[in-house]
Amino acid sequence: MLDEAYGRRICKGRNVQPYPFLGLKDKLPRLPVPSLQETAKKYLNYLQPLLTPEELRHTAGLVEEFVQGDGPNLQEELIRLDKESPSSWLEGWWDTGYLEFRVPCPINVNPFFVLRNDPARPSQVHNFLILSLKYFFL
Repeated sequence: MLDEAYGRRICKGRNVQPYPFLGLKDKLPRLPVPSLQETAKKYLNYLQPLLTPEELRHTAGLVEEFVQGDGPNLQEELIRLDKESPSSWLEGWWDTGYLEFRVPCPINVNPFFVLRNDPARPSQVHNFLILSLKYFFL
């Protein structure tokens, strides 16, 4: 319910100020659909500090297999979704995956966030912490 006199949204007994930047939403450029090759390259780059050289080579082979196999069809599906979505190809998935699920996001929602205790590779945790701090202080 919107209280017109004050321009505030009344939500379960609380006054919530509207977000002024939402009025600019239509003026923002659409989120681009990254190319399949660009995505594959970034994916391998992100994995580099977390994998051994042998694991990285194996993963690079799997990524190349994906790029040559199922990847192009899925990329076309993503482009189709982008054309059908009013603002972004990511919007529906983002809203469902991150905004509707009411649990701590990094552990429970992020499909790429997995930490396993690997006594053979204690440096994995070290690398993860260093990269997290670099990202935080960018």
